[in-house]
Amino acid sequence: MNCSVSHSMFAIISAAGTCEDVTMEERVLSVIYGAIDEINEPLPKAQQCEKGLDSTLFGQEGPLDSLGITILIVTLEQRIEQEFDTYVSLTDENIMSFEHSPFLTVSTLVKHISSLLENR
Repeated sequence: MNCSVSHSMFAIISAAGTCEDVTMEERVLSVIYGAIDEINEPLPKAQQCEKGLDSTLFGQEGPLDSLGITILIVTLEQRIEQEFDTYVSLTDENIMSFEHSPFLTVSTLVKHISSLLENR
């Protein structure tokens, strides 16, 4: 496990006590929250994504349009590579056709990314 303490991981590692106590899902969630912070930075408050497991990101109720979700995906792929020292493509032709997109909520995105990393 990469035990480097990035800025986004500091709160999780501090709360958990040691790096070994941090689960894959917690590390992924930290990466997602960092990406959300990054894409929210230039946006007006009313257009920003909320950070919470049940927060909707994309779709009818989500704040991100197709350009916004594309920017989030690219930002996430870069942050995942930095945090986990591996490149993961979050999209392919099958993902975008899922009836229940993994990009709908923070929770579905955590599960999707964790699954991709565990299957590497």
